[in-house]
Amino acid sequence: KVLRFLRIFRGYAVDMEPDSAGRINIPAESREYAGLDKKIMIIGAGNHYEVWDADAWDAFVNDDQDDDGEMPEELKGLTI
Repeated sequence: KVLRFLRIFRGYAVDMEPDSAGRINIPAESREYAGLDKKIMIIGAGNHYEVWDADAWDAFVNDDQDDDGEMPEELKGLTI
């Protein structure tokens, strides 16, 4: 199941070359799949970046459905 997931997930990967100004063009299919509009957020996530639609990122950050004010046990020993 893990291999299947990784194959499908990585199957959406696209090799890109930056232009002379250092910009990359996210293909239309990827923009559609991710729901990206004009305003995006680039989030550092360990050894990679995530590209989010700005409204989706705001909704994710402000979603406090599971927030009881306590830090999860799994994160208490985390150091940055």
